[in-house]
Amino acid sequence: MDKPKVVASLPVRKPEDLSNIKEIESDLIELRLDYSSNPFFIIDELDKFSSLSSKLIFTIRDVNEGGINQVSPDIKKKIYDKIYDSGFIYDVEAKFAKRYEINVDCRTILSLHYFSDVPSLEEVVELFEPFKGKDPLFKVAIIGKGKYKEVLSSLLSLKKVAVMPMGVDPLERIAFGILGSRLIYASVIESTAPGQMNYREVKRTLDCIFRT
Repeated sequence: MDKPKVVASLPVRKPEDLSNIKEIESDLIELRLDYSSNPFFIIDELDKFSSLSSKLIFTIRDVNEGGINQVSPDIKKKIYDKIYDSGFIYDVEAKFAKRYEINVDCRTILSLHYFSDVPSLEEVVELFEPFKGKDPLFKVAIIGKGKYKEVLSSLLSLKKVAVMPMGVDPLERIAFGILGSRLIYASVIESTAPGQMNYREVKRTLDCIFRT
């Protein structure tokens, strides 16, 4: 089995927070730009991180999918267009990507988040269907209640997928990584989603499991 990659999720409220990147020793680093009241500043910072284009994930999460500050759709689209043109990875909600015609390709993480209800497998598959030919990595996070395990487990049959429960024992995220989820999201200083462990703990646990 393949070892999942650890994503250290870093809240970015101001340009100075980007200095923390150099201290994070994880496979990937997610920059949560929705923690900033004005994330457009990232446009002027991209060139500084061109050497990390395969390691950084830029995310502007919608408030209704777990984001902190509401960012206007026009601003969000402009930022994502610039990030795309600069060759970086970004995470965008599937519904937003469809509505605003966001560029989606093999560098894109296309996500769905369910904080209150557990969706049916059919609902998730239908939302992802328009993008299957574009080869993104599909990501689904579901609150830990009802039949969440069944839905997340069924999604592991997709070619490129990351699944994670929220608000449950953090070890469940690692368990899904062992079962085939490509990514495990974890915290750096503060949690950016319910059920995150610190990324160092996740790394240590995976190193023990996948020790050769």
